[in-house]
Amino acid sequence: LQVLRRPGQASITATYGVIAVGGGTTLRCTAVDVGSPEAEYRWLTPSAIGTSSEQISPIYTLEHATLADNGEYRCIPFNRIGDGVESVFTLQVIEPPKITRPLPEFRVLDSDESSVTLSCEAQGYPVPQIQWYKNGKAISGGDSSHLRITSEHRPSNCPPGDFCSVKSVSFLKFAEPLTWTDKGNYSCIAGNGLEKFATSSTTLSVVHAPVVLNERYPNDALAAADPGSTARIVCHISARPEPKFIWLRNGSELSNGGSRYRIRSTRLDGKIDEFQSILEVADSMVHDYGPYICRSSNGNEQKTDLVIKLQTKSKLAR
Repeated sequence: LQVLRRPGQASITATYGVIAVGGGTTLRCTAVDVGSPEAEYRWLTPSAIGTSSEQISPIYTLEHATLADNGEYRCIPFNRIGDGVESVFTLQVIEPPKITRPLPEFRVLDSDESSVTLSCEAQGYPVPQIQWYKNGKAISGGDSSHLRITSEHRPSNCPPGDFCSVKSVSFLKFAEPLTWTDKGNYSCIAGNGLEKFATSSTTLSVVHAPVVLNERYPNDALAAADPGSTARIVCHISARPEPKFIWLRNGSELSNGGSRYRIRSTRLDGKIDEFQSILEVADSMVHDYGPYICRSSNGNEQKTDLVIKLQTKSKLAR
């Protein structure tokens, strides 16, 4: 004896609950009790509000998704006895962010420049969240920071109830005055829920007089060489524009290309406005030990002197 009954509670599973625009997913509807006669399934989808599509298969396949496919998907099991209890599944369709106004590739700032701000614009759905980085490290940008971050959303002509792409703009403002440490590689990265990010980067340089980057102990830098070896004394400077170097010993300038002295000055690859001048002293002897002065300048009357003391390696190790 077959007892006729309507289906019970429906349940929906999906291959993906969050997909990107252009992607797809498959929804499967089952009923805890398929009823008698066995249930068929009726789907109501966001892109077909006010209508329903009946199909024998309990599977609903979505391909080439658009933002209009966002929302609730309802499955109702039914037979000629009546409807079961519907199940509701919320699908999120994301438009991955894209940068719509990129940062300039390179920018040179004067130290007395005011109101310096970087702006980064991204578009997507949901609204992209933009994070700033300096030299690969996230910037917090609080009110007490030298760098301050603000954001705004640009209005769109999206009809009420529709899902539309949204533009977000983030601003990175530098407090005044600028310092040479504001130079760096800056990036904005936009994301909105998927592991698909959009990024734009810029290199900032700040005009500044030479700044010594050598470690000091506590005021002078150190170098070491064994007697008879070639001593290598390194002067490490940050400056823009490019500095000129001279080396002094006992108040006299050392000339390059002599019998014992060789001077090489280079820009450091991969470093912003960083330079090295290297003084090599061939066949170093006892009287070569002591202080050397590395003097750098870059177009103004200000000169930066660094005293580097050459010692024996055994003395430096103590």
